Amino acid sequence: MYKNSDGEESERVLSNLRMVTKNGYSGYDFSVLKADCKLRETERHFKIDRIKGIEIL
Repeated sequence: MYKNSDGEESERVLSNLRMVTKNGYSGYDFSVLKADCKLRETERHFKIDRIKGIEIL
């Protein structure tokens, strides 16, 4: 389960998962989960603190 910046929750099926570090606007770095998203049919970045649960299939 993932919660977006508007607070809306959605269930995602992801593949090709990897952790990457991004540069934040306020000068700090943060980690995201970079993965192919079945729902959006493209590669997406997911903020770790917005992931509410994980189920390994």
